[in-house]
Amino acid sequence: MTVFKAICNFFAGDMTCIDVLAENEVYIHESIKYIVAQIYRNNGRREQALQLVRPIDGNIKSISSSLSYYLSLLREKKEDSLELLSILKVLRKNEIYDKEYLLCEGILYFERSEFEEAYAVMSISWERFPEDNHVFLNYLVALWKTRRYEQIRDLQENALARKIEPQYTMSF
Repeated sequence: MTVFKAICNFFAGDMTCIDVLAENEVYIHESIKYIVAQIYRNNGRREQALQLVRPIDGNIKSISSSLSYYLSLLREKKEDSLELLSILKVLRKNEIYDKEYLLCEGILYFERSEFEEAYAVMSISWERFPEDNHVFLNYLVALWKTRRYEQIRDLQENALARKIEPQYTMSF
């Protein structure tokens, strides 16, 4: 009850409740950890937020609200990219295919110049979400970076049939 009361009091404007939440973290139910983590993050306690929603082990079977918020926290800082990449890889290996997370993982591999890994991720994205222009363009880049020119030629008609908005264009 203390946790729920502290959350309610926080949203009513009582900032002292953040310390009450911190003192009672062991009682915070998994289903509301992301809410407390948001409170921490929005009040300058990013590390505490990360600790609260960090997955306990690498055996991730689904994307919970807490995991989703944890991933969004990791995306905020470049220095957290290795941890972000490792969790995204676990999701993919466990066949948890979320378009946003697959794109994020592929882009992280592009940034690290790990083009074969990027290609592997973008291939899954392309298989699962072929109608998405962002996926299509990232898949083309992966093909290009891994010198799969014949596959690019095979996609020419697909590319011409698409209405690609300027927001999806890329620069190299």
